[in-house]
Formats: sequence, C-alpha cells, structure tokens
Amino acid sequence: MEEGGILLESAQEKLNKTVLPGDVIGSISAKQGKLRLGMGLMQNKDSIVATKCGVLRSKGNRYWVENHQKRV
Repeated sequence: MEEGGILLESAQEKLNKTVLPGDVIGSISAKQGKLRLGMGLMQNKDSIVATKCGVLRSKGNRYWVENHQKRV
C-alpha cells in the first residue's frame, strides 16, 4: 500500500494505468485519514469511481485522472 493506506491494494494496481468511466478504483473506510479526489473521480458511498477516461495518478493522499480534453 501507499503512504497513509488510503485505498485498498486493488486500487494501487491501477495507479499509472488507464481507467475508463465507471471503473471502480477502490474503497475507503471511516478510520482512514483524509482523501482528496481530483478531476475524473467521485465517491459513491464507500467506493471511488472514475468519471473520465485517462491515467490514474496519485501524490500522497491525492488521486486524480489525468486526461486531455477540450471544451466544445
């Protein structure tokens, strides 16, 4: 696990890999520290779900999906 142990090990396997909208990234529990979700991720009850396609990145307790998108 990464520092702080925020996400389950299954989520650690997805770091730096491509995720698609609807992919379940991992779970969080109430006893864990703060977790910051960035662009492309949302919390659905106790799980974290990707809302955009791209590469899952993290730094400390921050997680986001890195992608290239233009406004239409």
